[in-house]
Amino acid sequence: MPFPAVPSASGKYPFARDADGERIDVAAYSPGDADDVDAPAVNTAAVVTYVADADTIHVLTQMTFSYSAAPDAGSYVQVAVAGDVVFRAYITQGGPGPIEFVPPICTERNQAMVLTLSAGGGGISGQISGRHYTVMAQ
Repeated sequence: MPFPAVPSASGKYPFARDADGERIDVAAYSPGDADDVDAPAVNTAAVVTYVADADTIHVLTQMTFSYSAAPDAGSYVQVAVAGDVVFRAYITQGGPGPIEFVPPICTERNQAMVLTLSAGGGGISGQISGRHYTVMAQ
């Protein structure tokens, strides 16, 4: 799993370092993309999926969520990597709720990452957004 991403010398493009400290160049950087947001119908879970790829490592730096009103008890936001929940928090207010991941949450190569905001209850809509980029695995 790579170390947290850091700005390049120019400060424009992020890169990561592998376990040996070697630089891993970024394949793609997503400063905001339509695929990073889900705002489904009322009382439906919002889900953003970063698909597994044999040559790609996903890096999540921030997640923002909100409900249109206070959600039902037991509502939560979570991040799963390769099917395992690696972060979960219960939500008690409507939002918005930004969560910064320092260090970022990373997959290994060929692992999917799924961000989920549970359904908020009758008459409540929710949305989730991720700040994400990918690194080419070497």
